[in-house]
Amino acid sequence: MVRKFEMATEIPIAPDIFWILRIDQGFDRFCAEQEKLTFTLEQSQRSKDADGNEFIEIATDLSADESPLPAALQAVMSAKKFSLTNRAKWWVHKHDVHHKASFASSPRVMSSRLSIRGQSWLEPGATPDACRVRYQIEIEVRVPALSSLLEAGLEKRVRDSYTRVPDLT
Repeated sequence: MVRKFEMATEIPIAPDIFWILRIDQGFDRFCAEQEKLTFTLEQSQRSKDADGNEFIEIATDLSADESPLPAALQAVMSAKKFSLTNRAKWWVHKHDVHHKASFASSPRVMSSRLSIRGQSWLEPGATPDACRVRYQIEIEVRVPALSSLLEAGLEKRVRDSYTRVPDLT
């Protein structure tokens, strides 16, 4: 079973400025620190599509000495230390619904049992100096008898994390 949800967050910064911040790995590092995680950039590559639109593909690692995952999932994974691999693709100068950023995350241990995938893009905000970030998220946990409970816990964590983005900007 896959848990799917959508959410939106209003950001008090103009869309183009927020997008520059969002594709900056320094911002990723800052956000990770606020979650008590260590951010490591594994790979970053800029390319262009057939129309000449530039995009960035990154691979990162987030780790923590104490796992933020629910205790039940820690037990199943036999891991107290938490490490999550992430892959993302961001358009450099475009951020609308037709140029969605995409991302996929999974733990280093037992990656076939847990994945978080999604897309995000910007829409006009309530004022010209604001924007709305839209997210489409899929969480999949393949742990017999615990999947829906763990997916619900991870959804809450993802929602809480994305709700903090306006304050972090």
